[in-house]
This record gives sequence, structure tokens and C-alpha cells, in this order.
Amino acid sequence: MGNFSHLIGNNTGYSADKNHVYYHGEIIKGTNAKKIRMWSDDIASDEKDYYIEGKPFHVSDYASFRVISNYWCIDKNFAYHEDYHGNISRVKLKDYSSFEDINDDYATDKYQVYFRNSVVEGADPTTFKLIKEYESWNIGQDKNWVYCENLKTDIKDIMDVNEFNHSFFVDDKYIYTKRLQRMPDGTDEQTLSTLGDYEHNWTADQKRAYWQNKVVSNADVKRFMPINELILYKNKTATDKRFSPDYGKDGKHIYYRNSILKDADYKTFACGFDNLTNLEFACDKNRFYKGHPSELTKLLLAKKIRLRKGENSKERIIYIGQ
Repeated sequence: MGNFSHLIGNNTGYSADKNHVYYHGEIIKGTNAKKIRMWSDDIASDEKDYYIEGKPFHVSDYASFRVISNYWCIDKNFAYHEDYHGNISRVKLKDYSSFEDINDDYATDKYQVYFRNSVVEGADPTTFKLIKEYESWNIGQDKNWVYCENLKTDIKDIMDVNEFNHSFFVDDKYIYTKRLQRMPDGTDEQTLSTLGDYEHNWTADQKRAYWQNKVVSNADVKRFMPINELILYKNKTATDKRFSPDYGKDGKHIYYRNSILKDADYKTFACGFDNLTNLEFACDKNRFYKGHPSELTKLLLAKKIRLRKGENSKERIIYIGQ
């Protein structure tokens, strides 16, 4: 950092000297230190662009750019959204003047409903409201239907169903997932339970495993479990505190959602989030299914990433794959 750097605002992470602007000590390339201005604890601008947590928006129209919240910003062309990993995405905006946020993930204008970087197709913006807000996903409803995130569910009115066993919904005929998808015929309501704890994508009864409301083909239900996601850090350590919403295993095969992941190597398969590339990854010794190689994933496959177990207990040092 420059010799005369100074903080910009209180506890924002931004600082500047005569040559550069920094976010937590790292240079934000291309910024003008003389023109930097704070709009919130996370959002700053110079005369060319806006930045959130040090990352540029690459705004399409600077003059019309407005900060709605720490998760939503707009200009006359796009709505910009920051996700929980700090990634910025955008969606084509229909009406600039009427845009307003509902929560961190939903927003509306007078023509349509937005969920993060997508449009909730068919939703009526004048009657749309948030019904339930979970850790990382939401349920909304308009005058015609109920929606989970950006997708239409299998029910018309949230009042038609009741929560069952804290993880499902039921009406007088069917059982539904936490995302309000109707479970297939033959699901055993008495033995149905969640597997893992991440978004309830994985469930099982005594006969079958399910990804959301789809049967996992040919899975050994007695051994089936979602795979622990690895969060890889730049200091060459990892945590595995949550389960993958998309990848599972049964002792013999790796599954992607409801199907066997063809030719996946069971012993070396891993998935999670790479903080070096800021991307999700899924890989084994033979190939990448999601993301791409980095220094951290190479070390992971070479069993040289240290796994940290729990913040409140004594750290156990093991190597992935052992």
C-alpha cells in the first residue's frame, strides 16, 4: 500500500493513496483515487464505474446508475445483483422508474418480477409478495401461483398446504418437497426424511433416494448420502461444513442430481467452492465437471490441502483423500 494511504469511511475496507484505491489492502485496478466516493459500506465509485467489495460492476450506463441496496443496483438498461459468494450478475431491466427490491433476492418493476439474475416468468408484479425466506432460497406468491426462487411450483396457494416434519409440505392428496414440488407416486410418507442439511435437495424413504422430487436412478438407498462440499482457501486449507446440493454417492457411484455421473472416479471425486478462482468446482483425477484447474484444486487432488474440522473444537489436520 502507498505511504500516504488513508481509510475511506468507517469499517468499509476501502482505502486510497494518491495513486491507487484499495479494498482490504489489494489494489482495485483502473480506479481513480482522486474521484473515489462511498455510497454504502460496500459500494464505491469513481468517474468511470461502480465497485462492490472492490469488484467492478462494469455498468452499462454510468449516469443512470442507482444503488438500491447492497444486493441490488440498477441503471437504465440492467438490474445488477450480488450473490452470497460476492459475484456480480445482471438481468435486462424492463422499467427503470418503478424498480424496487423486495429482499436480497427478489425485486419487481411494474412489468415483471426478478429473482437474482433472472426473470420469474409469468409472475404478476402487482400482487407478488414474499411468503417464506430460508437461508439461501425464497418462496413467493402472486394472485395466480406460488413460486420457489424463479420457478413456478406445483401449488397455487400456500394456504392449501401444511408443513410436515419440518422438511416437507402436504395437502389432502400429495406430499411436496420444501420447494413445493410434488413428490412422485410411490413415495413413502411415513419413512421419508431429509439427507444432509443443505436446502433439502436430497431425501430418501425406505425404498428410494430422491434429488428434489426426482428418483435417483439405481441408487443404493441404504448407503446413499450427499457429498460434503469443500471450501478451498488461499492458505491451502479447506472446510467441509455443508453438503452439496447437486452431488451424492452411495459407496459405489457418484451421482449428479438424480443420475449416475458417468465415468466419475469414486475415490478422488471432490466438489465445492474455490476461493482462488471464485468458482464452484467438481472434479476427479481424470477431469473437471464444473470449474477449472487452479493451484488449489491441483493441491487438493494431490492430497496436499489441509482440512479444518470445526471452529469451536480442536483442529484435526488430515489430508483430502486419506
